[in-house]
Amino acid sequence: PPAIVHSVEQLPHRKPGFFFRSAKALIFPSDYARTRFLGAAGETRDSSGTFVLPGRVDTLAFVPSGFSEGDLPADGSAESGQGGGANRENLRPELGFSESDLVFGIVARIKEERRHQLLIRAFARALKQLPEAKLCIFGRGKHAPVIRNLIDELGISKSVVWGGYRTGSDLPKAYRTLSAKVWLVQGNDGTSRAVLEAMA
Repeated sequence: PPAIVHSVEQLPHRKPGFFFRSAKALIFPSDYARTRFLGAAGETRDSSGTFVLPGRVDTLAFVPSGFSEGDLPADGSAESGQGGGANRENLRPELGFSESDLVFGIVARIKEERRHQLLIRAFARALKQLPEAKLCIFGRGKHAPVIRNLIDELGISKSVVWGGYRTGSDLPKAYRTLSAKVWLVQGNDGTSRAVLEAMA
């Protein structure tokens, strides 16, 4: 019979050990996800029959218009948050940033465990040393109202811009908008895809 492939986004809450033993093989997106699953399943055996397919991104999707992948300088200057020439596409004009602005930012779902509160409080402290700095938040999520309230509470709303939820060709542009991408915590599957995308 043909192989049956099934994916799950969350660990099964009922009898994860049965789920493990009934599968001929399990593929995980990271070592973190594999270790977490084996622990929840109560498995003390070795990890034979489990495989890791690491997270990855299509680097060509992040190459600016006018460049091929081989054209990019080794230091990545064509894609940096500042400078880089007319061929570097970003969202700075749309979001009201100049090309010389120092823009920190995060690209992530806005939920409590992603620790946006930590970023906001750290940025408020950084503004004391870098008063012209900006923070751009890309993403969406139910925790956004909490973050908005914190921004207002700290009195830094004029320095924070909401970049919205970006997909497709806008996603690489979102990363190129930033001078520095802030990473706080790995995602649900442990692949830290946003780091890979930022490096691409």
